[in-house]
Amino acid sequence: MTGSDTIETKRGRVRDALVAGLGFRFPKGVKPEDAKRKLDRICDDLVYLSPENLRRVIGALRTKGEGTAKCFWPDRATFLAFAEIAQPRALEDTPGVASWFASAAGREALAEDRLVSEFLFWERMKRPPQSKGDKLRVTEDAREMAARLRRARADREAGRAPFMDDAEWLTWYEGLEARARALVEAGKRGAAA
Repeated sequence: MTGSDTIETKRGRVRDALVAGLGFRFPKGVKPEDAKRKLDRICDDLVYLSPENLRRVIGALRTKGEGTAKCFWPDRATFLAFAEIAQPRALEDTPGVASWFASAAGREALAEDRLVSEFLFWERMKRPPQSKGDKLRVTEDAREMAARLRRARADREAGRAPFMDDAEWLTWYEGLEARARALVEAGKRGAAA
């Protein structure tokens, strides 16, 4: 199977479920090629959903049609919102995230020991920290995590019993750190190519 075949198969699975499950249509005057493009984009956005969560989204959207008869396809943003509630999208699969972590901003976050804190901010907000308040919160969170990280690693290396839930937290933190570093490293490899 080629890459385009795989995309079409995933897209087709979602399209079949949406069309059969919702039965919406586009208003008169929408060209067939525009309707296909809009539906393809929605389907591409939802391919990450598990079959069960796709069914949940369809169930929630049955009453969200647009127009006076509530029979037209809702906006793409409506689908994205319900999909995020049903199954939050992995940060690595969110558009714009990989390029941000691959950029100088990601390398700077790594160098300044805020990488995990920024990754968590992205996970919550689906955008980078931009305002002074955002940046201050990320810096404070990074500082708190760094202190806990030092304590948890020191306990682990010394063979001491972990403080409260530090062992589980350390596993969680190191997993997030690996995911965020992978995005930064992918950017470094891309820049070197």
